[in-house]
Parts: sequence; C-alpha cells; structure tokens
Amino acid sequence: MKNQYFGDINDYRKYHLLRLLTGEGGLTLGICWMLTQDDGRTDGKFIQYLKTPETRRTYDPPLYDFLQQTLLIEKTRAVQAIQSSSIITATWWDRLLLDDSTARKIYFADMYQAFTGQDLLFFDPDNGIEVKSRPPGKKDSSKYIYWHELRSAWFKNFSLLVYQHFPRVNRRDFLERMVCQIKEKLPGSVIECFQTSYMVYFLVVQPRHQEEIKNCIHRINQAWNL
Repeated sequence: MKNQYFGDINDYRKYHLLRLLTGEGGLTLGICWMLTQDDGRTDGKFIQYLKTPETRRTYDPPLYDFLQQTLLIEKTRAVQAIQSSSIITATWWDRLLLDDSTARKIYFADMYQAFTGQDLLFFDPDNGIEVKSRPPGKKDSSKYIYWHELRSAWFKNFSLLVYQHFPRVNRRDFLERMVCQIKEKLPGSVIECFQTSYMVYFLVVQPRHQEEIKNCIHRINQAWNL
C-alpha cells in the first residue's frame, strides 16, 4: 500500500470489503498496510468515481461520503485518515516497510504484538504474494508478502485476507494455481476469492472462524454480485 493510492476506486472496494467482513457478526480485524514510500507515479489517480455519486454511492453510502469528504474537500491522501475515523473498526499497523531483511523481521515481530487478540489479519502489499524474481531483502521486496510470513500468521491461528494484483497471465489459471498453493502451504484453510478487474482478495479462513464468517461471505457475494 502507498498513500498515493488512498481513496481511489480500488480502495473504495477494499474498504467496502473490510466493512462487510467486520460488520454484524464479523471478525475482529488487524490491518497491516505494508506501507511503502510513494513513488511519484500516477497510480491511484482513479478518483473520478467520487464525482458520480449517482452510480457509485449506493454500494456503501457512509464510506463513499467519507472518501468524498477526505479526498475532494480536505485534499487528504493518507491511510491515517481512515484510521482516525470510525469507518472501519480495526487495529492498525502503519509503520513503513523497508526492503531490508532485518528491518522486516522486526516489523513483523512488532506487528504481532500489536495484533494480539485479533481474529483476521489483512495484508495489503503493493503487488501481492511473493514471486521468484524478488527474494526477501532485495530491491522492491517490500512490495510482496512472503509465504513464510503467511505461514507464520496462519500457525498463530489468524484467518487471513491478502491483496493480490493480477499479473499478466491467464487469470483462471493463476487463481487455480494460487488456491492450490494456499491449500498446500496453509493446511486446513477454507479459501474464498473476491476479484475485480485488476485484483483478487484471498480470504483464508481458520476452521474456528468458518461459522462466524459464513454470513459475511453471503453479504459480500450479494454486494459484489458474485
């Protein structure tokens, strides 16, 4: 996640998803932004939806109004804006994530201390789950979550929600491959995929949370027309 993305159309969908997961009967939530430095690119420019409430507001009026006020009126683009609001009930981890391996280990160790007692952890890397071309500690490794980190969270009994940007491959094949890997590396998991045109969110549910999350999944499928 970069602050330059804050409030764009993809963020609107993301926060809507988180609100549905943590609404009535939902799970307690820890949000790990995996925040990286803004890079000056035009990513995050897609905020025109905030000027067409007649087509977009209906999905989540309170969230839409908050983002419209924050971006268009207050001219603020930072995750701290939503953290200081009441839009999402969560514990937040907004420390900057670096490429350095040692700093990264400290980052995650401190994060787990902050997330004690939470049910669901959301990881929001810039790109998604690790790729071979970006091993830990190398340039741009901060844009990925690594399998050993997901396994660590899983075996600490957290359910997981993970952002994944679609690479330029066949999407059906990619999803099938990723779901197989998740099942293999995170044993006992039940997996739900919520996708848009450019991304997918992998919801990886612990056995102890499956009953609680059924209603949440039903709400999401209705809202996202899945």
